[in-house]
Amino acid sequence: MMIVNRLSRFFRAYRTFVPFLKPYWRKLLLACACLLMVSALRLIEPWPLKIIFDYVLWSKPLPAYLGFLSPLFEHGLPRAVTLLCLALLAITLLKSVFSYTNRYLASAAGEGAVNDIRLRVFGHLQSLSLFSLAERRTGDMVVRLTSDVRQLRELLVNDLKNLGEAVLTFTFTLAMMLWIDWRLTLIALTVVPVLLLVSGMCFRQVRSATRRRMSKESEVAAIVQETMSSITVVQAFNQEKQEKTRLKRESGESYRAAMESVRWSRAFSQIAKVLSTLGTVFIVWYGVARALEGKLGPGDVILFAKYAADLYDPINRLSDLLAEFMNSLVAGERVAELLDLDGAVKDTPGAIKAPRFEGEARFEGVTFGYTPGNAVLKDVSFTAKPGESVALVGPSGTGKSTVVKLLMRFYDPWEGVVLIDGQDIRRFQVESLRDRISVVPQDPYLFRRSIRENIAYGNPDASLEEIVAAARAAQAHDFILQLPQGYDTILDESGGNLSGGQRQRIGIARALAMQPQFIVADEPVSALDVSIQAQVI
Repeated sequence: MMIVNRLSRFFRAYRTFVPFLKPYWRKLLLACACLLMVSALRLIEPWPLKIIFDYVLWSKPLPAYLGFLSPLFEHGLPRAVTLLCLALLAITLLKSVFSYTNRYLASAAGEGAVNDIRLRVFGHLQSLSLFSLAERRTGDMVVRLTSDVRQLRELLVNDLKNLGEAVLTFTFTLAMMLWIDWRLTLIALTVVPVLLLVSGMCFRQVRSATRRRMSKESEVAAIVQETMSSITVVQAFNQEKQEKTRLKRESGESYRAAMESVRWSRAFSQIAKVLSTLGTVFIVWYGVARALEGKLGPGDVILFAKYAADLYDPINRLSDLLAEFMNSLVAGERVAELLDLDGAVKDTPGAIKAPRFEGEARFEGVTFGYTPGNAVLKDVSFTAKPGESVALVGPSGTGKSTVVKLLMRFYDPWEGVVLIDGQDIRRFQVESLRDRISVVPQDPYLFRRSIRENIAYGNPDASLEEIVAAARAAQAHDFILQLPQGYDTILDESGGNLSGGQRQRIGIARALAMQPQFIVADEPVSALDVSIQAQVI
């Protein structure tokens, strides 16, 4: 059952992400062809040594299946040895070329798929409702979108390549060993069941530790992001030590989980080395005994020892592969969880593109809240007619900002309906609805870009004249010109190099630059002095 569950998780991850490899199938096909050549060359690599030992040093006659090599010996043994050594060198060089090409093509496909996955996940996260996003910590999502997606490259390419290489090597090598001597092959296989049993025991422990480590790393990232984004509050309340203590606790848990994973993988590595060495010792002991009986040549023993090493190599490396695979598998599961998030405000069936509005907005019996059973708005009804400026007045927490979010369809009401020009806004495609409405939040977020780009954020094609006109209307033009680079001044994160009032004016200019039919503002001038408020309004 454990093996079935492991395989189930493995293939579920691949079913989710393999479609991202389809655009790169040509590169992957060539990479597989190169991998096949590497496996074939590895199989014939020890044969020149076998031929030298058996048919040069021991002067045994060439068997029928090697009759095509007879011309090598027609010009003397020294020449034959030289040609066989050159053949060994050529095989090694060819194997290196095909191995390099395989890794290059597989990496190219993997990097392309990783980029596509990251864009897909980022796009999906942007489409989620505010409800869904509020349930996730920002730092956790950042870790999943960056380091976890990067780790997926290992799952999609390297782990797949290693699996394919191991299967090909094991199959080809086992077939060749059986052909040479089935008794020696059985001796070589005696340690394999024990190795697989031990790997199964370690697999469970490494997976559990890896999942805990990644979870704690997400917590660390979330704490850092949360602390730095609210550093003013942290410093104002002298909470630096407490925040450091939180980080130390989660970082310590991550360290302990990582060391547990290392402990199990390293233990398996040493056990695997001991068991594979034991198998090799038995092979050499029994092979030499059969050679002394004249049933095998010394070249056969050397060949068999090399094949046994190839047979054991994937198992010897299984500890490293196991840890890497578990990192990749857990990362894949964590990224898949983001793609499985459902909660986007979606277009209703048959939704149409929002027409040009006349301008009437109406709420009819709207009830809504952020948590079940706790309504923020209860049976709210009002109408804002075209050309009117309507103000919603009330103390903090009475739902004024919620009205803005419902009109923008960030949420849908529990009861009642929101209408524009007498039509339920759910009839309109979400994107087209938001194209018609511009919102000015109380604390507008400004991006780490130029002021020009921030004002034109909702209308990237806006000309400089339109940007300046919007800034003038928002009473922002004069202070912008006083900045070092004017409209090309790069803002700090969240507009940290501007005052609260300046940020609000940039936010108002951004709304005006969209040239919308509706402007919905949430206390947009709270940080402005009275004289500026009058000019802006």
